[in-house]
Amino acid sequence: MVRVLAALEDAGAWLSTAVLAGLMLLICVDVLLRYAFNSPLSWGVEISEISLLWITMLGSAYVLREGGHIRVDLLFNMISPAATRRCAMFSCVVCAMACAVLTVFGSEAVVTSILRGSFRPTQLEIPIWAIIIVIPVGAALLTLRFVRLFFEYRSGSRRIEDESMA
Repeated sequence: MVRVLAALEDAGAWLSTAVLAGLMLLICVDVLLRYAFNSPLSWGVEISEISLLWITMLGSAYVLREGGHIRVDLLFNMISPAATRRCAMFSCVVCAMACAVLTVFGSEAVVTSILRGSFRPTQLEIPIWAIIIVIPVGAALLTLRFVRLFFEYRSGSRRIEDESMA
């Protein structure tokens, strides 16, 4: 199960990276067309907005696994390692519950969008479900990662002090 989760997180990170690279290329082409030929891509901003959601949701579980999320460690510097561990475990429980709620409600939104045939009334007319399906997928990965992180903190195999302070 741990290897499957890691493989899914890695896949999400690679896909997130590919979307980011595509977004950078899109923006460069759009800027070139706008200023050199006065003819921007009419759908460029729409794809950029969607890409930002996909990049965030696909890459966040991987970033959490690698200890790359931003955290304020002022409190952790003032309390004992045991208290730090308890705080980290509590944080994992709260975050896992929040992500689980996001997974459930995101899934409901996707199903509702499919049943209603909802789409964005823009030039591309992308179905809403195709845009937001990444929310329950990414939130589910984050839920599983927070659960795994909880057990890593509990067993002592991972410590806050050992994580990168980038």
